[in-house]
Amino acid sequence: MRRDEGKTVLVAEDDDIDAIAIEKAIELYSNNIKIIRAIDGEDTLNRLASATPDLVLMDIKMPRMDGREALVKIKSDITLMRMPVVMMSTSDDESDINYCYQNNCNAYVVKPIGFDMSTAVVKSILDFWLKTAVH
Repeated sequence: MRRDEGKTVLVAEDDDIDAIAIEKAIELYSNNIKIIRAIDGEDTLNRLASATPDLVLMDIKMPRMDGREALVKIKSDITLMRMPVVMMSTSDDESDINYCYQNNCNAYVVKPIGFDMSTAVVKSILDFWLKTAVH
């Protein structure tokens, strides 16, 4: 069995263009990974009520409930706290980065510009969290 077979990634991203780029990068990495899309933090928590993905890739700035608030709720839930959450944002603001790490995100990545760079970053995230790390 392939190491990525049966894996699920939840992409929490309100921007359709960014979400499509992340999803395409995941599909290029492997067609064995199921992708779940959430459009904001509230939608993310609703989806997590019925599915437990192997990895969450979450934007910070989203409507209704932003990624920071969703992160706090995920990491304070005993059934979800071990699930890896990688924050992906255009923000390189030190306060955003510190807030996410102080609230137990597993990694913080500043979204690169361009599809090739985005694909490379998503591939490295997937390699680590779906193939290397034990969680």
